[in-house]
Amino acid sequence: MVCEQPEVFASACALARAFPLFTHRSGASRRLEKKTVTVEFFLVGQDNGPVEVSTLQCLANATDGVRLAARIVDTPCNEMNTDTFLEEINKVGKELGIIPTIIRDEELKTRGFGGIYGVGKAALHPPALAVLSHTPDGATQTIAWVGKGIVYDTGGLSIKGKRAWKRIQRLPDLFGTVA
Repeated sequence: MVCEQPEVFASACALARAFPLFTHRSGASRRLEKKTVTVEFFLVGQDNGPVEVSTLQCLANATDGVRLAARIVDTPCNEMNTDTFLEEINKVGKELGIIPTIIRDEELKTRGFGGIYGVGKAALHPPALAVLSHTPDGATQTIAWVGKGIVYDTGGLSIKGKRAWKRIQRLPDLFGTVA
């Protein structure tokens, strides 16, 4: 890849998306083919000096994140159900040293999350709310990032036609969560 240094981050993330961790070829029902892809960046322009190790680590983390997010979003909801999604959350939490708080089933209702409970109670895998919190040393302000992930969605059953309903059932809405 030939680019200027300011474009390395965006280019690397775009390339990471081009090599997904999940496709129907790599789903659970098929044999995984291990392939190694090596991408070299050639920096051109005025700012083409060496890249710091911390920048490379940030880039590696970002591209890993892009591929993980793509895998979660691309996995069909019959495989990426609530339980599987919570396993992913716990795995990422463990890597980051964060213990997620998981609120499930009836506890959602009793703690005031009736919307999540109401929509998800018809699903085979019970609904859940996961909270991941991190307070860095010396933090002086609180920032909240909120993402919604739905692995079971009726999509407004009463307003969908027969053909649209079949398509909606297969589409998880995890984009906000993985962002």
